[in-house]
Amino acid sequence: MTSLFTVIIIMAAGVLSNPNEKAGDAHYSNRNIPEAIHYYTEALREDPDSAIVYYKRARAYLINHQYENYNRDIARALELDPDLPKKLSNPDLTVNVEIE
Repeated sequence: MTSLFTVIIIMAAGVLSNPNEKAGDAHYSNRNIPEAIHYYTEALREDPDSAIVYYKRARAYLINHQYENYNRDIARALELDPDLPKKLSNPDLTVNVEIE
């Protein structure tokens, strides 16, 4: 399910140009969640208005059981782009996230 999920995000975001976002994606795919969070945070320092990066960091926080951070980032992502769930083809932003 992770590969399908990643494809949807890439399609929604267009071509990724932020190297920190790409590094976060790679760490997320390899289940290295703390490093993914780190790189998504760096990507947000470069582009603080990126709804998709807030969303990606939120899903990493969710997997890492950091629920307050998850809620904050999801709220910010939706504030920046209220149509984000439609763009991701997933109105429930937690459906495709695997929690261990």
